[in-house]
Parts: sequence; structure tokens; C-alpha cells
Amino acid sequence: MLVLGFRAGANLLPRPAACELALKGYHAGWARAALAQSKAASNKIGRGPSVRNAFNRLKQKLTETFGTLNKSNQILIIAVCAILVLFVFLWLVDKLFVYFLAKSYVSEIADVFNLNTHLAAAVSFAIFMMFVYLLSLSFSFARKSRIIGVLGLAAMVIIHSLLLWQGTQNQFFDRSGRAIKCYILSRDGVVRYMERAGIDPITGRQCQDVTPELLERLQEYARGRRPELILEDEPVFFDQRTGEPIIWFWRAKSGDIELFNLMGFHPESGEELRPITSAVVAEWKQQWLWKERHRHPPNRVDPLTYAFFDPKTGEARVWYWRSPDGEYEFYDNPGFQPSTGEALIPATKAVLESWKRGTEKRCYVITRDSVTYGSKPGIDPATGHECRSLTPGVLEKVREYEKGNRPNRVTATEPIFFDVRNGDPAIWSSKDAAGKISLFDLMGFDPETGEELLPVTPKMVAEWKTQEEEGRRKQRPPQQVDPKKIIFFDPATGKPLVWFWRGPEGEYEFYDNAGFHPRTGEPLTPITKGVIRAWKQEAADAEMRRQQVEREQRERTERQEREQQESSARQQREAQAGVMCDQAAANPSDPRKPTDTPGVSYEALKDHSAEALEVCQLAIEKFPDELRYKYQHARALGFSEPERAMAIFKQLVRNKYPAAFDNLGSLLLRRRDYAGAISIFKEGVQLGDPDSMVSLADLVERGYVPVANPAAAKFALLSRAAQLGHQGAQRAMEQQKIELQQQQQGRASQEQQEQMMMQLFGTILRGFGR
Repeated sequence: MLVLGFRAGANLLPRPAACELALKGYHAGWARAALAQSKAASNKIGRGPSVRNAFNRLKQKLTETFGTLNKSNQILIIAVCAILVLFVFLWLVDKLFVYFLAKSYVSEIADVFNLNTHLAAAVSFAIFMMFVYLLSLSFSFARKSRIIGVLGLAAMVIIHSLLLWQGTQNQFFDRSGRAIKCYILSRDGVVRYMERAGIDPITGRQCQDVTPELLERLQEYARGRRPELILEDEPVFFDQRTGEPIIWFWRAKSGDIELFNLMGFHPESGEELRPITSAVVAEWKQQWLWKERHRHPPNRVDPLTYAFFDPKTGEARVWYWRSPDGEYEFYDNPGFQPSTGEALIPATKAVLESWKRGTEKRCYVITRDSVTYGSKPGIDPATGHECRSLTPGVLEKVREYEKGNRPNRVTATEPIFFDVRNGDPAIWSSKDAAGKISLFDLMGFDPETGEELLPVTPKMVAEWKTQEEEGRRKQRPPQQVDPKKIIFFDPATGKPLVWFWRGPEGEYEFYDNAGFHPRTGEPLTPITKGVIRAWKQEAADAEMRRQQVEREQRERTERQEREQQESSARQQREAQAGVMCDQAAANPSDPRKPTDTPGVSYEALKDHSAEALEVCQLAIEKFPDELRYKYQHARALGFSEPERAMAIFKQLVRNKYPAAFDNLGSLLLRRRDYAGAISIFKEGVQLGDPDSMVSLADLVERGYVPVANPAAAKFALLSRAAQLGHQGAQRAMEQQKIELQQQQQGRASQEQQEQMMMQLFGTILRGFGR
């Protein structure tokens, strides 16, 4: 460190001063000795403790030497070293500060303009170099350079702010999603966007932050859309994705809340609408429930089961009307009493207690002259009659009995048995010794038997209806019925409800009443279990015979339809056999295949060879003279029966069908008959079969076909096959062309090479022919 400090100080001082200091006490000879020792120590690195000992000795020597210097020289050396360290530190801090300043400078611009990361890095380095240059000019001793540096730095700061302004003037959010603008609505449909939230000094309105959901609606408002009143019963108040309000409200002076689907101003009051809040939603729902409840007319309720007051607010939920006799009627809504038209009054605690005191007598006893009341239902010990429960509906009838009205027989065919308002009995009944039920419109006593009339019950009503139906049934003539849709016996009594007649051929007819057969005049017989069993058995046998006939008819029809479909399909397949064979097994490189048929590769044909065999066999039967269908049939047959396929290929080769040569040659190659395969391939090449050209080129490359220039021969074959549309040859030709070009680098141009190749191809073909 001392040596480095000495050297740095010497470099900083003028040369004469450095020499003078060296002469005055820096002991250049000692420094050279120390340097020699350090080099010797460095040469011993890796020798274990000897290296550490050398460094320790050097350190000790430096310390002893530094201690021999006078105090002024020691201070000078320490000061020079401190200045050097401080200079290096300041230089590093300066460069790091400028670098990160440039990076921050570009980072803000990159975020605003969405620059690519690598482009932003490149710009950062450029700005860093410009900052360093301008900063160095700012501290220059030349006045002109300092002016250029200061103005350049100021221009960069100003340009930075202008770029950020240009980039954010049409943006509403920063990269973190924070709103950078707020909005003010105007009544003329203009939306003003401001940069700072708070009170707008022009309109005096609050400038509200822009959110992604609000931005869509603000754009709709600017395009001319205005808020519309929401009349739905259950609107969606907040966006389910973000929780932002999507409904605005206005509160009238009466406290009523109106909801709108867009921000803006109320169409009547002109006041600005405000975004909905949870508290306003709860208040609106309470308002809606109150209006919904008061929308329907008042209905009478049972005070014994209905809650008089709201458990949350304590407000009355019941309205009442009191008759001149002191009787109460309670309703669930405000309104008017339906009989008198008097207004209903909200119930209070005092009204509830008054009603309870008036209902302490909970039962009544009918006597022949009047009515007595009791507090406990059951047998009245004074009269021996039952003290029956007193309800509001029964109380009205009791009041009539007290006034002197007596029960009258009900003759209506469909009477009303229960009060529709409260469900209390509205009819009383009695039953004679024969079980016949009689109905009366008031409580009291039966005028014939003197027994007390009883209030009707659901069971009594059902029994009376059955009785009436039985009476009406006996009075009407018998009607024929469907035995599958009726009940044969009364479930309560077991009596027959059906009568039957059986014809001379054993057929059954069923009727719903006793009487005589309308055609023969024979009396109808009541149904019995034995008759039902016999009828069901005969019906089952008849149904079985009918199902058998239908099944045979259905099977015959289905068989005819199936045969017709198979015949139609066979005819259609025969008519389309040629096209289907081409589509299923055509060779993509076959020159004689239809031009609109792409063909099927050898690998793809393997997956559906059975289907191809079937359609191509039909095509051969339909067109026996067409060699293409025989070739395609043999091509599909090669997977399952290669021997038969080879025999067909040989026949096709004799008939000079070009595409068959490559298939036959490939089969010969499988048997390692290379001479026969090469001969077949050569003949296929002469007939223009691109597959034979590719196969022969492969054999040339592998050395089975001796030629003077194998690469040129292969290229010529592949080039010709590529011209004929062979896709594999087209791909291979490019690679082969590269190899051939490497062999013939002395040629003048590519066009001359291709011409030479075509000439060579002709020579090769002539050589193959010989």
C-alpha cells in the first residue's frame, strides 16, 4: 500500500518534485529491495506456510521502514494515500450516480411509451454517456464548454418532462393501475379530465378519480348517452369483479331514493347523481320492501298468529277496525274496511290488550233459546252440551243466533264450507240413522231429530260430496267407461262402482251405473273380483296376440327397409367405386391419377388398407379394363398378401403402367434381388415414374448402381422427379444441389449447372437404357 501510495503521489506531483522527494527520504534503493522481495514472495505462492512467512516479513519490514521516517514524511505519505482513495471513491460514486440517474431517466419514459426492455436498456446507456459528457463539460475550465454542459443538462431535464407530458396526456392510469386523472361532468355532456384531485375551481365540484369501470361509462356519457331510471326489483349495484359501484342514485327531499344506470344529472331536479354505497343500498331495499308491502290491498289476518309490531323498528305491522258491537278486525296493510269503507287504524299496544281482554271467553254453548259463553272448551257442566271454541269467524254466526236467526237447510249443489277469510266453518251438518248428511247455514239443532248441529270438517265435506255424487250417479243412465281409467270398488265401503255386460263372442263392456244394455236391453251386472280376473286374463292374451302381430309386422317392415337401404348403399358404392378407390388408395406420385385427387401416402394407406381393398375391388368389377384401379388394389393388398400384390404388379409392369414399377422394384428389394429391382427402376424411369427415379437415386447413392459421377446422377434423377411433382424429391433435390455445387465450384452460374444436369440426366438415362 505504501509503495502504491508513493507511486500515485509521484505521478500526481510534477516530475522535479517527485525526484526531490525520492532523494530526500523515500529510499529508492529500499523500495527496489522491497519490490524484489514481493516478487520473490509471489513466485512462492502455493508453497504453503513459506508464502505467509514472506508476506509477514514484508509487512514487518514496511512497518519498520515507515517507522524510521520523520514525522513530516509519514504525514505526507498518509495524506497522499488518503487523497488517492478519496479520489477513486468519488469517481466511482459519481459514475454510479450518473448511471442510475440515466437509468431512472429512461425508465419513466419507457413505462409511459411502453418501450421494449432491450430498447430501453440501449437508450439508458446512450443517455448515461450523454450525461457523463455534459457533466464533464459543466466542470470544464473553458467558459464555453461549461455553458454547453449546463444548457445540455437543462435541455435533457426539460425534454424528459415534455416527453412524460406527451405520453400521459391521453392516459388515465399508470403501470401499477393507479389513477392519474380525475373527472368533472358538465350538463352539456362534456367530460373534463384533470390531473389533480380536489375541488374544480371552475365548477366548484369534486374532481373524482377515474377507475377502469367508470372510464367505460364516462366514454358513453361523452358520446351522448344519459342516465336512465332503473325500475328493476333486484338490480346489480356493484361490479362483481372489482367491487366498484355501477349504479348512481338521487335522494329526494322526502327521502325517497331513485336509481340510475349512469353518472350524470337528475332529469327533473338537475342535481348531480352520486355513486351508490352499501348504506344507500340497504336504505333503498328497506324503502322498496315498504312500497312492495303497501302495494296490495289489506288482507285480514289472525291476531293469534300474526306479529303486531316490527321486531327491529317497533312500528305497527297491523291495522284494525272495530265494529259497533266492539268486535275487532285486523288487517296487514293500511286501507279501508271492505264492508263499511271506514279507514283502518294502526294497532297499538292498548288496542292489543283490549282485544285480548275481549277474547277471554274462548268457547260457546248453544241452547234452544240463546247462547252461553265459557272460558274453557269442553263439556259444559250446567247444560251437558259441549262448549265449542270461539273464533272470529264463528263469533259472527253466534251473534246471528243470539239475534234470533235459526239454521236453514242448504240446497246449493256447491256450497262454501269454510270462511275464505279465516278458514272457520261456515256450514253445520247432521247425519240421520241411514247415514245421510244434511247441511245447514247456521249452528243450532236439527228440526227433524232435535240433535245439535255440528260444524263441518274436511272429512265430513268429503263424505257429503261422495254421497251427493252417488245420488247423482243413480239418477243418470249408465255410461260406458274405459276399465283402464276407473276404480272398480269404493275404497271406503268396498261396494262395486262398475257394472258390466258380456257379448256372445266374449267381449266385455263396462258401465258406471246400474241399468240395461242400450242395444240388447239385457240388465247390467255388478262387477266382481272373478269377472275382473277373467277380463284381465283375456285382455292380457289379446294384448299378447296383438303385440305379436305388431312385432312381426315391425320386423318385416324393418327387414324390408334394411334390405332397401343396403341395396341403395350398394348401388351408390358401385356408382362411386372408382372415385372412392382413388380417394382411398391413389399414389400421390402416380402420373395417371386424377389431378383433383391428392392421393394417400404409403404410411397412411396402411391404417385403412381393408377399406381400400373393398372399394377398389368394386371399382375393378365395375371397370375391369382400368389399370389404375388394379394398381391401387394391389397397392393396398401389399400389406396383407404381398405375393398376390407382386403378381398384380408384374402384370401391370408388362402393361407398362408407370407407377407399378416402383412398387414391384420395392418388393424385389425386400427379397434382396438388387439386379432385378434396378432393372425395374430403370424401366420405370424411362416411363416417367417419379417414384422409380427417387428409388434409383437412393440405390445410386448407396453404390448399388455404378455410375461415373454418383452425385450428379442422383441430382439428375431427383431433379426430374421434382419436376414431375414428387414432394420428397423436391426436398432432397435442394440438399443434393448443394452437394453438387460444392463439387462443381468452377461453373459459371446456376443456370449452366442445371443445363448441364439435364444433359447429364439424358446421358444417364441412355446409359440406363443400355
